[in-house]
Parts: sequence; C-alpha cells; structure tokens
Amino acid sequence: MGKDLVFAKGMNTRELIRGLHRIGGNAAPVRRTGELRFSHPNLPATPRCNGRRKDAPKHIVDFAIAAKMAYDLACPKRDKGR
Repeated sequence: MGKDLVFAKGMNTRELIRGLHRIGGNAAPVRRTGELRFSHPNLPATPRCNGRRKDAPKHIVDFAIAAKMAYDLACPKRDKGR
C-alpha cells in the first residue's frame, strides 16, 4: 500500500476520503446539497459532513481514526521476515 496511513486534525477532506477507501470505508453523497455520509463495515456509526469544505471536521477525522483502528484489528499485518 505504499506509505503508512495517517489521519490528522484539519487534514484535506479529499485525502481523508482517499485514505478511508484504502481501509475499506466509503464516502457517499446524501443528497444533491454536497453533504457526505461516511461509513465503514466494522463501525456502526455513519457521520455526515459538508462535502464542500476543504478541511475535514474533527468528528470525521475521529471516525477515520476509529475505522483505521478497527481495520488494523481485523487485518493484522503479516511478518515481513517470513
């Protein structure tokens, strides 16, 4: 997958969506208003935010961090020495 995935407060929304796709998440438009709904198969919550914002809101970044933790628990990394 290349470099490690890092989610940080105030990051670009497009980068967050790209990273969320890499770990199995999804960002789908809710209506034609620009609102986005985020989801991940390992998490029950589906937070929403304004998709027109360039920076990702705190609750969306927190959701992405929780999704990454759930992904890491579900898919442990293999030993590279084998």
